[in-house]
Amino acid sequence: MIEAIDLSFAYEPGKPILKNINWSSVPETVSVLAGVNGCGKSTLLKCLAGLFVPDKGEIRLDGVPLKKIPVKQRAAQVAYLPQNPVIPESFTVRELLECSRYSLRDSAGHRREIIGRTMEDCGISGLAERQFVQLSGGEKQRALLAFVLARDARILLLDEPFSALDPAAFRELFSLLIRLKKERSISVVTVLHDINRALNYGDRIVGIKNGAVQFDLTPETAAEKVPQLYDLPDNSIVNGKFFL
Repeated sequence: MIEAIDLSFAYEPGKPILKNINWSSVPETVSVLAGVNGCGKSTLLKCLAGLFVPDKGEIRLDGVPLKKIPVKQRAAQVAYLPQNPVIPESFTVRELLECSRYSLRDSAGHRREIIGRTMEDCGISGLAERQFVQLSGGEKQRALLAFVLARDARILLLDEPFSALDPAAFRELFSLLIRLKKERSISVVTVLHDINRALNYGDRIVGIKNGAVQFDLTPETAAEKVPQLYDLPDNSIVNGKFFL
């Protein structure tokens, strides 16, 4: 379990982006961070990943402060995928996945086994020697999912995964993520801007507004609070779908 304890963070002094966040993940669950642009979703994700140091409070992993956990041990348990990862043009898909395991310093045999299994799970074994830049949009997103899964971590932090995909491709890849979540017993914390997708695919919806967690609820219960979260009129929902 990863958790934020009394977490506050600011990019500029006196202008907090996150304010006294207290929140914890749920094992084997997809928790979706939802809220308007600039509310602090991506910042919270980076704090959970250990990329940002809180101004106040701390991040804990299984009750242990993240800052006290060695980098190699942390990397084996938590994997982070940013919105727009920069991939060297020369990298093949296999090299991309090998890069994911670099910090773990595992044996070559074990690394090949994990990478091979992950490529098979994600349906990209046939793309292993292709350069990443040569892939289609859908293939790139599938390769990036494999990249984060290749870490074999039990907690995945994903910032707007599959956001550029059409509805059918999004459904295919998110359904794959949900299946692998069950098979690998992993927890997923992800940012999604599309609230309808969040309600359809999330197990928990974490509503963030003005840098604070407003609620952490099941999709069914969270749907009632969405208009307030986004400052929408009550008639913004039609036949169970939000028109933003």
